[in-house]
Amino acid sequence: MEIGVNGYGIDSREDKMVKNPLLTSERLIHRAKIGRRRNILKEEIESVKIKVKCLLEEKGRAEGRIRRLKKDSVHFEEMKDNLIKGKVDLTPEKAKILETKATFASKGQILGKCRNGVFLRKKQLISELLQIYPLTLVSWCCFYYSQSVHIDKL
Repeated sequence: MEIGVNGYGIDSREDKMVKNPLLTSERLIHRAKIGRRRNILKEEIESVKIKVKCLLEEKGRAEGRIRRLKKDSVHFEEMKDNLIKGKVDLTPEKAKILETKATFASKGQILGKCRNGVFLRKKQLISELLQIYPLTLVSWCCFYYSQSVHIDKL
């Protein structure tokens, strides 16, 4: 075996690269391209990892919201059942209250009629009293006096 330029055999790889400088520059360019691709892929991998991490966090928050909403829905269903039960329990009381309201309304009408009758009778009595005795109105206190007898508001 003969010794080549670099001290290796003539057919060695290093010796071929020295003989053909084009191959070495092409290899360097190829290695640079591979390095750039590797860096680009690493960056893409990192960005995907970050996106995955963000999505996992968002998924966790969404699952927490779902749990809270399910818990709330159960709570609202219980409240709904309690309200329906309370409504059923209040139905007889509502009927009693409506009956009492109707009674009060009718008694209120009777009371109104009685008040009107009393007011009319009071007017009649005052007019009859005016025919018998003269009345004097004290304006500052809205009272009537008849022969120094105090009479309340008419």
